[in-house]
Amino acid sequence: MSELSMGNKEAFLKNLRRECGDILESQFRIDINTKDKILEEYFSKGYLPRWYFYSNTADTIAHHIYMLTHFLNANSDMLSQSGIDSNSKTYFINVGRDYPGRLARVIEQNLTMEIVSMDSESTASGLRIVTIDKRGETYVVLSDEEKKNADVLREHVIEYGRENKLKYASEFLETLSYKYLREELSVQRYPDRIFRHLHLYEKSSLTKGIVVESAILNDILRLSVACRNPDKNFIFEALKYYKKNRINLERSYYDLFEHDEKQVGILSIYIKAPSVDYKELEVIMKKDLAPFANVPFLSRKDSVEHRIETLIRKLSSPLTEDALDLCLKELKEMCQENLKPGKELGNFYLNSVTDFLEAARLVGLADNPQALKILLGFERFDEFFVACPKDGKIMNVPGYRIKHSSIRGASKGGLRIDPIVNFCEVAALSFMMTWKSARSRILFGGAKGGLMLNPREYDPRSMDFFDSLSNFGRSLFLVTGPARDVPAGDVGCGADEIGRMFEGFKSALRDLALMVYGVRHNVTMIGDQIISLTEARILLKEAFNIDYTDSRILKELGANQDYLELVVAAQITGKPKMGIAARTGATGRGLCYAALTAVANLYLEGRWEPSEALSRKEITALESMTRIDVAAILAKGGLNIISDDEWALLQDVIFPKLLKGKKMVVQGSGKVGSSIISEMAAYGVNLIAVSDAGGAILGDSLDPADVIAAVENSRGLEDRSIRASVIHCEKNVSKKIKGAREGSAILELECDLLFPAALENALSEENAPRIKAVIEVCGSNGTNSSKAEKILFEKGVLVVYDFLANSAGVTASYFEWLRNLYQRSRFEAENIYEREFDDSVMDSYIMPEFRERIKLVLAQEESNVVTSQWNTILRDIMISAVNEDYHFAREQKVSLKEAGFINTQFRVLAAAVSSMDADRALEFRNSLSEKSQQMLKEFLMHPEVNIFRTVSH
Repeated sequence: MSELSMGNKEAFLKNLRRECGDILESQFRIDINTKDKILEEYFSKGYLPRWYFYSNTADTIAHHIYMLTHFLNANSDMLSQSGIDSNSKTYFINVGRDYPGRLARVIEQNLTMEIVSMDSESTASGLRIVTIDKRGETYVVLSDEEKKNADVLREHVIEYGRENKLKYASEFLETLSYKYLREELSVQRYPDRIFRHLHLYEKSSLTKGIVVESAILNDILRLSVACRNPDKNFIFEALKYYKKNRINLERSYYDLFEHDEKQVGILSIYIKAPSVDYKELEVIMKKDLAPFANVPFLSRKDSVEHRIETLIRKLSSPLTEDALDLCLKELKEMCQENLKPGKELGNFYLNSVTDFLEAARLVGLADNPQALKILLGFERFDEFFVACPKDGKIMNVPGYRIKHSSIRGASKGGLRIDPIVNFCEVAALSFMMTWKSARSRILFGGAKGGLMLNPREYDPRSMDFFDSLSNFGRSLFLVTGPARDVPAGDVGCGADEIGRMFEGFKSALRDLALMVYGVRHNVTMIGDQIISLTEARILLKEAFNIDYTDSRILKELGANQDYLELVVAAQITGKPKMGIAARTGATGRGLCYAALTAVANLYLEGRWEPSEALSRKEITALESMTRIDVAAILAKGGLNIISDDEWALLQDVIFPKLLKGKKMVVQGSGKVGSSIISEMAAYGVNLIAVSDAGGAILGDSLDPADVIAAVENSRGLEDRSIRASVIHCEKNVSKKIKGAREGSAILELECDLLFPAALENALSEENAPRIKAVIEVCGSNGTNSSKAEKILFEKGVLVVYDFLANSAGVTASYFEWLRNLYQRSRFEAENIYEREFDDSVMDSYIMPEFRERIKLVLAQEESNVVTSQWNTILRDIMISAVNEDYHFAREQKVSLKEAGFINTQFRVLAAAVSSMDADRALEFRNSLSEKSQQMLKEFLMHPEVNIFRTVSH
């Protein structure tokens, strides 16, 4: 590089040192003299490898420096910290020499993390620094000077490739990230690693074998091992030889170069004064690593999940208008492909967005990039290295918390603990939680979390499982909070697991409070994250609505366990204590209310044959019920929507007349499926089939109690394939089918009510044409593929779609959250500030339709009576939502799901517009079509928009 470039490198390091110093002073409260001494040491030549400074931000480096100076000592074998972008992890090992067993252990711990690069190097200080980068987008920004130098370097690579007649030079350049280029530009002399990697990439692309190159550099042997499509164990297996022979490594690094149709992995190892002949070592490496090369490889670029992940990340980042248009164009093309006959891709996110865009097209939003950016973009991706101990070993496994939207309130969504958890699944569920919350009109947004772990491999009472949950919980604590993101349970994460995380949240909040109060040092560690005083203050304010300048609050958090629990309670729902009884079975009750409302509307339209004729009075009661919508609720102030007498008539007389003997099929015998079976039994329906993971049972008038008992009584069976399954039921069973796939045939039975409450894509292009139900009520997320939705609509099947039908669970969680916020606010007023409690502090959290009614409930202690009151509010929310969608769908000749998406799209846009400044709001509204403007105007008249205006301004 030129002298000017070298000068810029020094200027870069000087500026980086200044930024680190500012952070150490302002966030960590280190005095100037101490700060200068620390920086003098860490930025001295050779103390840390030069690439390290070009691979990390000033914020990350400052955190590392603090950790090294204050936590790494004679008692510390090793410290680690996840990067700010969550895609990297840095280990500081208190021994400079790298005995390969130590490095191999670090690699082994991260085998599930899809490692794309690794660097391990001893430093002049006697420490060893190891960095691991996992797969994921890292948006390193190059300065203008760095971009110019990077372009020059690319030109040199192309010229070099031409001179040496290399076939893959251009392809190799396409695999390089900005981070890699920045590291190359950081070296003192002209970079040669890039040209060495180019040669190895070329050779690996031309052969299926292991490529090994060696060179002696003074008294150091450099051995480079490359292969095409390496196995995830490739690095670990390479290190095993050195571990076995006690050969110390001076440095080692690995890079995975990925192109359309292949990956090339390159591992370079540096050995001082090798005790083994390097030619012999080459032979050993080729032999030992041969089984770990050329593994089956699906090009990520061509895979649906990779394309979707890339689009999600792009859509959620700052984009120019042209880049946004290109991104939306690609997404729309994928959605169109998804609708072609025989081309259904079976991806939950793609199905959701396909349906979303179909609805947006009907009202003129699909061609408005500004609107789609608001509605489709995600707010935050948090990805964790979660340490999970098992059988004496610790493995880092991927953990996620993905926030789609907090436009209408704190984002909300459950936590899945399952081996199939991945980025796309969690993102899809997060996306759908936004619309689920909006359709219920509760003041929540959408988020979801997941841990890629199989809880069935653990004893749920074991310390290993407890520690895994605790580690996941620590990561979640730092990115959630009652005021910004509220997790809950989901698949593999029940009340016990939530309870354990809750305990961890309490101890973490106490640590933050004591630090800000001044009892502890100006820094703490939560999990593998260093939290400075400044960051702690931000967390208290933004996540918990805590005034960190109020010493009374901070003192109480540190000293009063009851108050600490009250503050943390609203951070997570579905708790075994401090929850509400109405949360139990809420999803099933909501499905029941949705089914009853759908039946009522169909009957009044002449499309449902009653089992017994209704009187004029009963028909009038049904007509009154189907007129309940948001306008009617607001007109009554949310009070006395359905009187007790009216509901008794509906429950005890009208619905039994409509439903007695009607055939019902249920897929799923878990919490939701069993709840539906129990709830609908009250109306005399004829349960003719139930299926689950073990298989299916068929019969006439299956006994609900026997079906549920068969599931419960078989939970302890050794054979997992038939554990907790309906196939053990005998009463009135005429046929049994073993196997989940085989059992799904019951979906095609002729019936009046079909409740799929188990799997995504239960109904697809393949089986939807054979569905013979009158009404389908979707108990699972993503029940129907996009093609299935269209087929069922054309067949005349009334589909009560997923994010409406199964939304009662999140609604009940909302009630629990309100209860916890109320209890905290009341305690603070009466016990800390010693004043009368004013419940108006809750106004910005409570949905306006039911504000006074909910306040009346909150003023009482939880009891059976209060649980009944929560359930009636839940009932009225479900009934009004189904009615609104039903009437809109009939008027516009669209499906209920399209009606639901249209409703929620404008509800979210109204909240977004309300929080904009006047000029931007006007510009956005003017960008909409006339039809969209008219529809938005209606939603801007809803009283909830006043909350968003108040909060934002």
